[in-house]
Amino acid sequence: MTELRYFSGVVFMLKLSFLYPVDTKSKLGTGLYFVWGFFYAASFVTTFVQCAVYLYKTPFDLIEESMVIMNTVIYFSLFVNFTFLFVKRRKLVELVVNINANFVNGSDNKVEEITMERAARISDKFAYFWALNCVVSCLMPTISSLLSGNIQLPILEWIPYDTQKSPLRFAITYIWQVFCLTNLGAIYAVLDLVFPCISVVMGQQFKILSSNFTNNINKTLVESGVPITPNFTPETLNEIKSDEFQKQNFRYFRKNIKHHQILLEYCDDLNDILSTFLMGKISAAIFNTLFMAFSLITTGNHAMIFGLASYVMSVTIELFIYTYSGQILTQSADVLWPLYESQWYLCDLNYQRTFNIVQMRASKMVHTKAGNYFSMSASSFITFMKALCSYVALLKELTERGR
Repeated sequence: MTELRYFSGVVFMLKLSFLYPVDTKSKLGTGLYFVWGFFYAASFVTTFVQCAVYLYKTPFDLIEESMVIMNTVIYFSLFVNFTFLFVKRRKLVELVVNINANFVNGSDNKVEEITMERAARISDKFAYFWALNCVVSCLMPTISSLLSGNIQLPILEWIPYDTQKSPLRFAITYIWQVFCLTNLGAIYAVLDLVFPCISVVMGQQFKILSSNFTNNINKTLVESGVPITPNFTPETLNEIKSDEFQKQNFRYFRKNIKHHQILLEYCDDLNDILSTFLMGKISAAIFNTLFMAFSLITTGNHAMIFGLASYVMSVTIELFIYTYSGQILTQSADVLWPLYESQWYLCDLNYQRTFNIVQMRASKMVHTKAGNYFSMSASSFITFMKALCSYVALLKELTERGR
């Protein structure tokens, strides 16, 4: 495995979810990892089945059973989204390895200093922060019940035995459900982390490339030992017109072109890996937000309001993070203007011809799409929220008319 310069936080969470290979040199480590995998998978399967059986056995009431329906839908959507990502896990691992192996650490034009350190730190901090946030959000209703002195099982589901007959049974069931909720938050975080963290790191790499494109001639001047001034002197212009300078300048330009081609290939790989996954994730987030917002404004159970409100806020933030991450990648990948800002007009005819071809290629915007239906962008988030508000108002109106 390549040493990780980026995505250490994401990879750590992916390893916990069996989406990234673990280097275990001992049989004990391998055995413990598979034991963890068994309980990890069992927590999702058992909770989904028990919630589904509870809905089947009890009379249906949309408002009263909203939390059970929500948990069932969330677990089902998580399973589907996890399956999408699990199928593509090898390509995802390959992309992470290639990025760590081939991304440059900073701009090399010696004029504008841009490094990858800040993007790597932001990616890791976001990974750990969002993981903690998702786990706490899932446990918040349970914590609220404990603080209020109302000790009850965190998940309303079908249980094949009576938990009230024995304190030990109740304690074991309670601990298991807390473990299931913790895993729910963890897998939610893992599925949320991949796209934003990759977008941040790739966006910073595009910024480095843009800087190199803009300072293409300045880079060659520095290497030639010519001082850079705001206005080029006659001596500098004569140096630029020399055949040796033009050849060296064109070599550096070709290097940046190759860098751009590699980044575009990685963007295509990212689309191939996450397109179906993003479609499922966004669809689930929209449905969950719609259902929870509707339940929040119709429920008369004050104890449920806090839990529903925290879920609505978390899922809305999640939707914003996904769309804004795509916006960051799209904006950073736009190298057309940095290309034009370079002193291309001082270069020879061969450089200018290649420059025109690169401009035509760079004019095509980089978009990360969810299922090839819509682009991940800030405008998409606004469209989603407008549609959600309209649907919630419609459902509330239909509910009131039905009463």
